[in-house]
Amino acid sequence: MRRSRGFTLLEIMLAIALLMALSSTLFSFMLNLMSGRDRLIEASRDGRAGSSLIERLENDILGAIAGDATVGAGIDGQEHRLTLLTRSVNVPSGPEELDWALGDLLSARYVFDEAASEVRTVRRAIVPGGSVSEADDEVISSRVRRLRFRYHDGQMWRSSYNSLQRNGLPVAIEVAIWFGDPPSRPALGSDLPEDAGDNTPLQFGDDFPEQPASDAGRSVEGDEGPQTFGEPDRLRVMVVPDGPVAAWKGGR
Repeated sequence: MRRSRGFTLLEIMLAIALLMALSSTLFSFMLNLMSGRDRLIEASRDGRAGSSLIERLENDILGAIAGDATVGAGIDGQEHRLTLLTRSVNVPSGPEELDWALGDLLSARYVFDEAASEVRTVRRAIVPGGSVSEADDEVISSRVRRLRFRYHDGQMWRSSYNSLQRNGLPVAIEVAIWFGDPPSRPALGSDLPEDAGDNTPLQFGDDFPEQPASDAGRSVEGDEGPQTFGEPDRLRVMVVPDGPVAAWKGGR
């Protein structure tokens, strides 16, 4: 009668090693799969946030006014913030807000908070006399590395614009958005050069610079080299309907 043969110690150790190798491969595959899923979700959120911001801006610019001494500048913007006065329908949420619905003039403000990597917007109704209703800030996205507004006056792109000081609306407004994880922050007390803005005389249809002039040479403590952003993830040029379109056409 033959006796059954058991596994040797070497065979058991070899089986354990093979099992560990397979488990490691499977774990690595699952980790990469989850990481890819997270990146896809982030890209989808960034796309929706960019579309939402651009859509709101286009709607506000469509009804933008130049403003006057009573209500202020219709367009008052810098590189990282933009305030517009626009004609739009304001629907009251309750009887206490019925008075605000009597006017159709709204103030729409867009702000990029670089420290928090957030783009926020707030809308307030304006009634005759210049008073405004209360409103809370709404965060459009918390994954914005950089946001830049530029304003075309018919001759060149400018980093700031005030419709009262310039006696009229700009030809167009450009918004560029860079999404991604927040960059490393400088240590407390470190000095950063001021962002001097970008007044590059570009015409419509020109390629966007790979490294914006306002970022050239900027470095952050702890980085190995200058901080660059490359081309934006979303870029849109929006023509102002009541702006000096004839001036723009003459400069093409």
